[in-house]
Amino acid sequence: MRAFKIPGQTDARPAPGLPSGEKRKLLALGIGAVLVFGAFLYGRMRGSAADDADMVDLPAAPIQQESIFLPEIDGTRIDQLVADGDRLDRVVLETPAVDHVLGGARRLTPRHFEELEAVELDRAGIERLVAQPSARRGAAFFARGVVDSLRTRQRGSDLEYIGRLRLDDESTCYFLVLDAPENGGYVRVDGLFLKVYSDEDDLVPGDWIDGPMLVGPRAVRSYRALGEVTELRAEDFADVEDAAFFDRNGELLPDAERRVLLESPFDAQWRLMAYARDLPADAVDWDAAPELDPDVLREFMLRPDDWRLRPVRIPISRVQDGRVLAVGENPARIDSITQGWMGNHGWQNVVKFLSPRPDPTIRLRDYAFGKGFFFHNFAYPSAASGMRIAPVVVLSELTRFEDRSDPLWKELGFAFGAFTVLSIVAFFLLVLRDRRRSAALQEELVRRRRSRRSRSTPAGQPSA
Repeated sequence: MRAFKIPGQTDARPAPGLPSGEKRKLLALGIGAVLVFGAFLYGRMRGSAADDADMVDLPAAPIQQESIFLPEIDGTRIDQLVADGDRLDRVVLETPAVDHVLGGARRLTPRHFEELEAVELDRAGIERLVAQPSARRGAAFFARGVVDSLRTRQRGSDLEYIGRLRLDDESTCYFLVLDAPENGGYVRVDGLFLKVYSDEDDLVPGDWIDGPMLVGPRAVRSYRALGEVTELRAEDFADVEDAAFFDRNGELLPDAERRVLLESPFDAQWRLMAYARDLPADAVDWDAAPELDPDVLREFMLRPDDWRLRPVRIPISRVQDGRVLAVGENPARIDSITQGWMGNHGWQNVVKFLSPRPDPTIRLRDYAFGKGFFFHNFAYPSAASGMRIAPVVVLSELTRFEDRSDPLWKELGFAFGAFTVLSIVAFFLLVLRDRRRSAALQEELVRRRRSRRSRSTPAGQPSA
């Protein structure tokens, strides 16, 4: 018997899995997602590479890490070895006591004295030590002043230098060190307190001067304090020079006429740093100060004398290096500073910045802005481009830029990403559901067709 087919239907069951059209759609979606993710990763890597490329023109500055091991100083033992109750005791330096203290002090560095929380001596501190010396034997102190008396003595293989310091407040401190200081020079001595010592005044015979004796490894050069600096005088910066590769018209100078200045002038730098630290709040109209842009930066390079000490605002820029540095002795009495480099996409040169305030939050690849004063141009050997020139700006204000964008945008971004992922999953599930419904409908249609055919076939005749 001839079999009739329902139009548009087939006897074959649907093939398992997704139809080829739906597979192509899913494949296209998958490829699109991979491309978007790949583009994101590529952008991140390019951004990181661009950041690294910005660093190649900076001078190498390896980060040093140090471990500090503090010696054990037995003040009770020192107290047993010395006597300073009367004048006759104070003119003697007990050898066992000196050996005991010098054995530990000779290996101490400025970093050790910092960890020992050394206290600077002045008239009031000296009076307290002289009044109660036993309580502070072996304690760490430091003093600054003029060496107004110095003598040497040989003990074994060591040559010891015993001197007297006249402090800025005209009080007196004695020292014993192993490195020779300059007689008449202004020095700083870090040492451990041994005893109250007394020596005769060289200018007034018969006049004995009492003071604490500090035992330390050395006396280092120091400088008289500038005090508070609230104004800048042109004569204090008259000798400041600038590195220069171009003349005032921007023409490249011959090699013989180029000026390569690798360091900043010491006295002028610390006077400007002290001014930036002590600057009164309303001393500068910062709104009227120019913002550092390519034109101002070019002016720095070509006409530095015209811009010396002028205030300038640094816009939000990338910190290409930033760290807190201990700076040693200086007339501004600043212990540590923030130093680093800034770069901006619109600038042709990087800028070196100095801040008298230590700020450990300023880090590599941060963004920051500030207000300060142009100091001078100096030359530095870059890692990739040879010798280059950068302006030095001393900042009175340095602020790390915090991204305070509306958090709603970030939340919307997360929401959009989640929506995209959920949409892909939902699309996949809907395709599977439609496939199952289509297969069920096909089976139902086949069942109905067979049912109709079985009812239309006469009894006794086989169905086709």
